[in-house]
Amino acid sequence: MTGDRAELVVPGRSASLTPSRHFVRSHVGADVADDRAADIVLVASELVSNAIEHGSGGDITIRVERDDDTVELVVASMSPSLPMLRTEPAAADALRGRGLQIVATLSDAVAIEAAEGVVSVICHFAVGRTADDA
Repeated sequence: MTGDRAELVVPGRSASLTPSRHFVRSHVGADVADDRAADIVLVASELVSNAIEHGSGGDITIRVERDDDTVELVVASMSPSLPMLRTEPAAADALRGRGLQIVATLSDAVAIEAAEGVVSVICHFAVGRTADDA
């Protein structure tokens, strides 16, 4: 992808969630429709939460890259194992197990990569211009 790119590294702690959400929202682009921007921020929040809970406790890298019609979101952290998207929905009374399903539903494409103990979840989002920009 070529375009605007920004990266933030945060500690793998719950206190990192709010600054992560603010960072993603500020780099998605003001011309992205509010509901689509909210989807991207929610996906980032889910991925950072997963990295905090399931990662090795080290830093988490969040990267947002934007071109005219696509946002790429990458969340990377040290992890002993790959995340797995469940094929069956979580039980209605389950308190957990929906994060990657939310990510897959809201993203246009999702890839999971691992190299040298670092797991990266890469999400792509088609973004259009708001009605004011048309």
